[in-house]
Amino acid sequence: MAKIDPHGRPHQPVYCSALDSNSFEPIYAWLRTIVQTCPTCIDQLQPLAEFRANIPALPLPINWSTVPSYPKSKLEIVAMVRQALPHTWQISEYLPQLGLHINIEIAGVAINQAEIQPWIGEELLCYLDWTTPIEPQVLEIPPPHHPIMRNLEPNQLEVLPMNIPTSLLKIIHSLGASRPVLALLIDQQTKNVFWVCLNDYIDKINLPSQNGQFNDATYTTIFIPAKNRLGNNDLTIDILGFYAKRPKLLAAFSAFRAQKARLDSLKDTELINQARIFARINIHYDFWQTCRLWKPIIQLYHKFVHLADHGFVDPKMHKKAQKHEHYDEPIWESKWAEKPVNLVDSITYSDIIFCWLDMEQLAVSYEMHCRSWFLPTFSG
Repeated sequence: MAKIDPHGRPHQPVYCSALDSNSFEPIYAWLRTIVQTCPTCIDQLQPLAEFRANIPALPLPINWSTVPSYPKSKLEIVAMVRQALPHTWQISEYLPQLGLHINIEIAGVAINQAEIQPWIGEELLCYLDWTTPIEPQVLEIPPPHHPIMRNLEPNQLEVLPMNIPTSLLKIIHSLGASRPVLALLIDQQTKNVFWVCLNDYIDKINLPSQNGQFNDATYTTIFIPAKNRLGNNDLTIDILGFYAKRPKLLAAFSAFRAQKARLDSLKDTELINQARIFARINIHYDFWQTCRLWKPIIQLYHKFVHLADHGFVDPKMHKKAQKHEHYDEPIWESKWAEKPVNLVDSITYSDIIFCWLDMEQLAVSYEMHCRSWFLPTFSG
């Protein structure tokens, strides 16, 4: 068992890696609190957290008001956010000490569309900032360096500046993109609430513009498109719901890649039978018909349903194949058959593989395009 001093500090320093240790001071304080309560926990915590060398002792119990990096949320500010969200969604305090003030729990429609589910496992962490008045700026955004688009005129986009602690951006980036964190800017005068996804802003704008490095300043200025205003309407439900579904989507993309690898090793009826099993598994995901902002995923859902029910993907293609004069003759070569098959089976095998290829492309499209939505970019 590691030895610790009365302040909960390891005698032997554990060195930090490239992460900025100053960014994680609240986490260190929290870990020290755990260690003081249960000294044996240090053995379990060491593999999970990167401690700074010679962690300085803080007064215990921790007084979080001494951590100045993040403003404390106020009840009236949270009430303004509450008014901009559907009444069935729940707001709870999360970790204001780390800058993540509230957690929004999304309520969704049940599968039968008949009732509201109080919890569907979809949540959004939020950093709050408030000011009055908010002075918008006009940001000139040049077109991407692409042969087709380089001759286009720059876009003029109205944006709202917002200062974010750089330490918070580092923490959010270390969490990865699967847990969306929103920055909410509240205008106390008009009670308007503006938002942007910090994970996407960091990966698509902040880090690329600085050669992959965070700046050394205490605060980083980000720009929120003025059109990103929350409202208790269907558009807000669709946009925030799409962000909240990200963990489910990324998990599904991982499963699809594993399924594709399995199907690549099968042929003939084994390929069809296994594909139908995978299709029946996949249609149970609850994001298919609720991602209304993303049409390709809805189209893919219909292919899965037809494959699960009938054993082939595209009924229109099958009808066309049956009009061929030699459609029923086993004269067609297929990469996914041991010997020549009829035209209908050849098309079935190809459609199944292409269906899973479409899913792989869907994951690429999500990373390249969907994560750039609602950002101050040329096409956002």
